[in-house]
Amino acid sequence: MPICACGNCDLAIVTSWSDRNPGRRFWSCLRNERRCGWIGWFDEPMCLRSVEVIPGLIRSMNKLQESLQQATLQARMYKLIILFSWGLFAIHYLKHGRSCL
Repeated sequence: MPICACGNCDLAIVTSWSDRNPGRRFWSCLRNERRCGWIGWFDEPMCLRSVEVIPGLIRSMNKLQESLQQATLQARMYKLIILFSWGLFAIHYLKHGRSCL
């Protein structure tokens, strides 16, 4: 385990999601009060193709997750509308019986 510039031994492995180092892990100093800014790379540098492709894949995945979340909310709303309409139908049927059909 490396030691940072401020001599701190409390290090954590953090994942970078920058466009230059997508998914690349590095050691980071946990001494927040000083913010020494030291990092040491845990992983080897990525090939150029990975650096080009991964950010686009991450953006696509984020868009898909957002679309899924919206579709889930919309489906929940439709379920509530259907339940409410059937509830109104049941109340109307109980009040007026079969004479209204």
